[in-house]
Amino acid sequence: KQGGVKPEEVEWVDNGLDGKLDLVVTLDFRLSSTCLYSDIVLPTATWYEKDDMNTSDMHPFIHPLSAAVDPAWESKSDWDIYKGIAKKFSEVCVGHLGKETDVVTLP
Repeated sequence: KQGGVKPEEVEWVDNGLDGKLDLVVTLDFRLSSTCLYSDIVLPTATWYEKDDMNTSDMHPFIHPLSAAVDPAWESKSDWDIYKGIAKKFSEVCVGHLGKETDVVTLP
């Protein structure tokens, strides 16, 4: 944008999407403002309560982190939460989703 003039190739949309999400699920270790707007909040473990790997664009190192203490109360690591959700979806989707054929292993 130069001098307050919009380039010709830019298409501006005045009316954005309007509405509400059907379901908002948040994984967080603290009660953030996102949690306040969420339908479901799943308590995740903090950095000191889970095994993890950390990296940065500031250096070429990967830092493996080991849990110092067990997760508090009902909190779980992100990985354990994802596994639990995937397991429950696998049980619920029987009869709703078809079975995929693995074409890579077929002769």
